[in-house]
Amino acid sequence: MPGLAFSYVIPLIEKMEGVMKRLIQNGTIVTSEGSFQGDVYIENGRIHSIGTGLSARFPGAELVDATGKLVLPGAIDGHTHIDMPLGDIHSSDSYLTGTRAALFGGTTTVVDYANQVKGESLEKTLKDWQNRAKGLTVCDYGFHMTVSDPKEQFLDEIPALLEAGVSSFKCFFAYKGRLMIDNDTFVQLMKLSRKHHFLVNLHAENGDMVEDATLRLLSEGKTGPQFHPQAHPREAEVEAVARAIRLAKDTGGNLNLVHVTCKESVELIAEGKMRGVSLFAETCPQYLVLTDEKYKQPGFEAAKWVLSPPLRKLDDQNALWAGLANGTLDTVGTDHCPFFFESQKTLGKERFDRIPNGAPGIEDRLELLYHFGVKQNRLSLTEWVDRCCTAPAKRYGMYPKKGDIVPGADADLVIFDTEKHHTITAESRHMNVDYNACEGMSITGKVEQVFLRGIPVIRDNACLAEPGSGQYLLRFAAEGC
Repeated sequence: MPGLAFSYVIPLIEKMEGVMKRLIQNGTIVTSEGSFQGDVYIENGRIHSIGTGLSARFPGAELVDATGKLVLPGAIDGHTHIDMPLGDIHSSDSYLTGTRAALFGGTTTVVDYANQVKGESLEKTLKDWQNRAKGLTVCDYGFHMTVSDPKEQFLDEIPALLEAGVSSFKCFFAYKGRLMIDNDTFVQLMKLSRKHHFLVNLHAENGDMVEDATLRLLSEGKTGPQFHPQAHPREAEVEAVARAIRLAKDTGGNLNLVHVTCKESVELIAEGKMRGVSLFAETCPQYLVLTDEKYKQPGFEAAKWVLSPPLRKLDDQNALWAGLANGTLDTVGTDHCPFFFESQKTLGKERFDRIPNGAPGIEDRLELLYHFGVKQNRLSLTEWVDRCCTAPAKRYGMYPKKGDIVPGADADLVIFDTEKHHTITAESRHMNVDYNACEGMSITGKVEQVFLRGIPVIRDNACLAEPGSGQYLLRFAAEGC
């Protein structure tokens, strides 16, 4: 397996630096391994030392008091769709607004999806998406590559993409006639992943089943958003998950199942891991805190939760929490894909299958998982940090530079207030969208300060980062591939 080498290619904006030496004092430092009272000393953008009473060792550092607060690694969101083209529209967050909202939520690194256009090379796709983000991002970022046109000439580009820092590729068993690949192509990708040590991220829904259910519902005059979950039955996910795990075992490839929603899927993943399949899995906050009751909203309101896969039942939610706690599910990504309710979601007012799929969430993840996970004894502090920070860094080829509080790591740090009560609203958040999927939800626990490579970027509820200060990350082989 290749080493976890890692570098940056966009220069640091020096005028953001200010004080190059900082000491975060007296906080409770939480990592995936444990928690303890202590200090973190930062020098030149990296964590230099961790311990107690460090002020005597490092006089002259700017002091940051974290008494009574948690100090966490910057969170990593491995699943976002920022400024994503969809027909004639784009998802509503730009790389500036989306990454700024990420910082407000304690996320210091995102891995976004660069989507190949049919007929275009993977190399061109990467350049196009890098240009789209350049000069705008305020947190660090990388790209997964979505393979929409798996011709041999494009798959031959994968080694060059790996050299360019793209260590994960996405494909779909869903979206028949647009993105769906067949089993033979999937097997080819999985074999390549074994050979070149990359990760295959899979949207696991059976596209034939979804297409058949959609056409049947529409023919019956069932066109409203409340019918969206019926068009994406749980059986479509469970079949696709079972098939993907079987093919991953047969090929020895490296599989990452994204946005898992169903109890049966969790059981299949646990079984696959026990059988030694190179298998990872992600779920999302919306599936952990919301249920399909949202589709009972009157009129077109339910369109706010038209996303794929759809929200499921309370039993599924409980299984997801259990899977997160026991390690069956490795990471929590947001699948952040916002569209304005009033001007974009309404494009599907006549039929649910034309509603832009997706919901906002890049800003809410860390706080939601603290309130509903840690506060409600579903996750420990260390599990919370692991699933949101450390495990994504390992899965997506950024560890140990990202996702941990260790000497030599980038000083991406979050000071978190465990006692702060607040209510989630679209108005109070910073995502460029006119609703929040968790609107009106009262929670406890809030991001207070954020540091990116030692630089204060969130303080006093203001973003201090300058557009373009985020660095593009060259990612390499994921741990375990």
